Amino acid sequence: MAAAYKVEKRGTSSYVTGLQEDSDHPDTQLFYQYFNCISSPGMMLYALDDLYQRHDGLRNGDMFETEFGWFGCEGKHVLYFGHF
Repeated sequence: MAAAYKVEKRGTSSYVTGLQEDSDHPDTQLFYQYFNCISSPGMMLYALDDLYQRHDGLRNGDMFETEFGWFGCEGKHVLYFGHF
């Protein structure tokens, strides 16, 4: 079953709420090429796609609600779906 996650900005960093990276952190921080500041839809797409490739908890069909709109895991990558 697909899940929906909210991406929340905290200071200059973005976090996927409810997606646990390890036992010490209940939310997963996003990174764009070693930086934690994500300031455009393209950067968000890259960061979410990178996360999808490495996080065992994400599945095809999972969605992300972000400040830039909705993104979703489709096949092997993350796609941008825009605003709903």
